[in-house]
Amino acid sequence: MARVPRIHRPGERHHVTNRTSRDFPAFLDDADRKFFLWLLSELYERFKVEIEAFCLMTNHYHIVAEADLEQLARALHRVGFLYTQYFNNRHELRGPLFSDRFFSSPVNDPEYHANAVRYIHRNPLAIDDEMDLASYEWSSHGAYLGLRPTHWLGTRPTLELFDNSVEQFRDFVEDDKHDLWIPSLTDIQKTVARMYFASPGEVIEYEPRRPNLGLQMVFLLASELLGTPTTALAKLAGLSETTARRLLKRAQSARSENADFSYLFGQAVTDIGRVPELPAWWENSWQL
Repeated sequence: MARVPRIHRPGERHHVTNRTSRDFPAFLDDADRKFFLWLLSELYERFKVEIEAFCLMTNHYHIVAEADLEQLARALHRVGFLYTQYFNNRHELRGPLFSDRFFSSPVNDPEYHANAVRYIHRNPLAIDDEMDLASYEWSSHGAYLGLRPTHWLGTRPTLELFDNSVEQFRDFVEDDKHDLWIPSLTDIQKTVARMYFASPGEVIEYEPRRPNLGLQMVFLLASELLGTPTTALAKLAGLSETTARRLLKRAQSARSENADFSYLFGQAVTDIGRVPELPAWWENSWQL
């Protein structure tokens, strides 16, 4: 199957992550981490890629970078190649280290920009949920707070979102009250039920001879906002996977051809709120 092309907007900001391809640690000690950060530090001079945030975990890394996507892809290919060569030589290993294709999500509004940096800086809590984030040496959080000056890190665009207040930024990252709400299938179902003046159970009822636009709306929202697979949609409504796939296609057509349906879809997206864009493998990816 052909790969879906990446969204390309020159000069855009991106949230990028990649993990090891063989569930093997990407960093075995501090020397490995320091070498990886040195590679990142060269990216602006070589590719005009400015790193604005980063976090190194055990089997994956995150960055926020401002760059043309083509240049970013070239830069990360170089980082991956050189780091893998170094890592294998140093630890007497062979073969690829990182997945061959990194995940990237455009960061094209201030709210998502702030939350992407917050998400990255809070990653170490997966290791220890009581960790002092400022003490984690392998993320850019300490650099933002002035604890570990990093000359190559572009902190200014993010801090400008907080009126250049380091204290406001620190509170936003470290206080649990700012946690993002990530909707579930049930939340989508309830939102659609309110829109169609029905109960949550009624909007997922299926009758072959009576089209249920509420059910189609649930399927479309779940597919596009949460990346819910067809198997899960089928299970939600008690349908066969073939029927669920057919209903999802009808919903996609309705959004293009039915102005009322398209309007309600946009309203539902607004009501549900922004969903963090993460790769499908993310939930079960931790190797701490």
